[in-house]
Amino acid sequence: MRVSVAVLADGANAINGRLSVIGITDRLNAKVLPTAIGHTFLAVQVRMEGNDDVMGFQGKVLFCTPSPGEDPALIADLTLPVEHGERDVRRVNIVLPLFGIPLNSEGDYEIRVQTDAYEDVVVPFEVRLQASGEPSDDN
Repeated sequence: MRVSVAVLADGANAINGRLSVIGITDRLNAKVLPTAIGHTFLAVQVRMEGNDDVMGFQGKVLFCTPSPGEDPALIADLTLPVEHGERDVRRVNIVLPLFGIPLNSEGDYEIRVQTDAYEDVVVPFEVRLQASGEPSDDN
């Protein structure tokens, strides 16, 4: 298994085995805290290598906060088919809306995709309080 894409984005979709992503980010600005994630997607593409003889992908998506001692929150349980794309490339595309997930403080957060069979996929991002007069990213 090889992760070819793992990002937060303004928009994402997967059609016919192709992953399309718009507006990649690694920081969310908040006007006030606490707040919630606005129009943001998790986009991950995993390519299966020659010896990966699997027909499906099972895993969990976890939300990890910067608060010490706080357990990660489950966002989703995933069971997805492996798609056969061009040149018989086998892949799994994960597109997950993150709207409404609470953000209680500034700091370094993570979205983590866990499976039993493979290493975790980690998408880190920063949440910061927007300074007065700074342009908004609407999150």
